Amino acid sequence: MNRFLLVIALLSINYISNSQGVNFLQNGNLRTVFDQAKAQNKPVFIEVYSPDCHVCQAFKPTFEQKVVGEIYNKSFVSYKLDIGSEEAQGFLGKQNIWVPSIPVLLFFDKNVKLQHVAVMSETRNSVTILTDAAKTAQNTESRTSNYKTRFQKGARDANFLLEYGLMARIQKDTLANIDAANEYFKTQKPADYTNSTNLLVLEKMVLDADNGLFRFMINNLPKYYAVKEKAKVNTIAENILMWTLYSSRGQNFNSVKIAQIKKDLAKVGVDQKSISGRVWMAEAAAFFREKNPKMAIAVIENRVKGMKVAAGEAKYLCNFVKSKTIDKTALASAKKWCDIAK
Repeated sequence: MNRFLLVIALLSINYISNSQGVNFLQNGNLRTVFDQAKAQNKPVFIEVYSPDCHVCQAFKPTFEQKVVGEIYNKSFVSYKLDIGSEEAQGFLGKQNIWVPSIPVLLFFDKNVKLQHVAVMSETRNSVTILTDAAKTAQNTESRTSNYKTRFQKGARDANFLLEYGLMARIQKDTLANIDAANEYFKTQKPADYTNSTNLLVLEKMVLDADNGLFRFMINNLPKYYAVKEKAKVNTIAENILMWTLYSSRGQNFNSVKIAQIKKDLAKVGVDQKSISGRVWMAEAAAFFREKNPKMAIAVIENRVKGMKVAAGEAKYLCNFVKSKTIDKTALASAKKWCDIAK
């Protein structure tokens, strides 16, 4: 489409608007949004929401305020993205964005490069917070896309580290998240490890079982049970352990590291059968890498003990062993699964 026809098409687009508030593009899609952004040489603002989210609905009157409309309409092409839609799932997946809660405000440049993220909540529903988010998104120094640079230059304020760690998680940058969480731990006093803020840090930010705050938690669970429901504390710990195990790093853990994860899972009440089901593949692979095929086969045998192995699973086990070792004894042990799979 040539530029003249594109402009004509964009002029025909309708908006969700009122006389004062933010003009959200309507009857278009994300392609339309970024086409318009390029035509107008503007960045893009996207509110990720759900029509069933009461917090999201509570923001609607705030977006309709004149002062909010003035800054957003002047500075951005705006769009509401329903998180439950195929469009949202496809776009967020392609952009490698994890949404921790809704509504969340995403700001992109016209070339679909993420510039700023602002996570909203019931307590953050105000004209000032919305306008500040728009202003921050346009500030190259303070917007979230500059967090990594600030961190590399030595920024270590606890509040900044919390923000950086959360933004790294939202953008699925696990290594940056780990760095931020480790530095944050250094800013905390032992007396504060179990406070409400650090419980939230463990729940929302920490992704690594080697983090100091998590190690204190897993070794001092009764202290956390005293300030939070036991089931909630256990779930937080279990999630961190599973994120660690299933991360790309987890694929290369040695058997000692995996044994520690198994031990920690047991501490938070996960039964041995479930632990075996979650860990066997990583553990067996670790033993194969360590040239200990006997232990690897023992792990697999323990996993299927008492089970009737169906053809599909038998084929998977057969191929798994063949892909990990050339040890004759291990291959002989795997033959029974290969025979079932035939």
